[in-house]
Amino acid sequence: MDDEAGFDGERTPFALSVGDADNIDRFDAYRIHEILSGDGFLTMALAEKREYIEKRLTRLCKLKDMPIATRTAEQLWKERLSLYITFFERLADQIRCSESITDIM
Repeated sequence: MDDEAGFDGERTPFALSVGDADNIDRFDAYRIHEILSGDGFLTMALAEKREYIEKRLTRLCKLKDMPIATRTAEQLWKERLSLYITFFERLADQIRCSESITDIM
């Protein structure tokens, strides 16, 4: 994800493909659960949740321009990233609805 191997080495097509596979693997439905759980999302106040989601979406949108080594990996990356963006956009909508209900009460 950070494009750093942690050691010196040549950026061969194989190495780039392995890096792409590692990045793609980090973006699946279960990982969303892990991220939210690990960050304590459920215990946050609504305003904190809204801010958290906004930061997450900003970061995800920046990842759209990340260079990918192969067309296949690029397609998979876009699908995974789209899943995340869609999830967090929908979550943001639900938080906004919750905030509007809270404002009425």
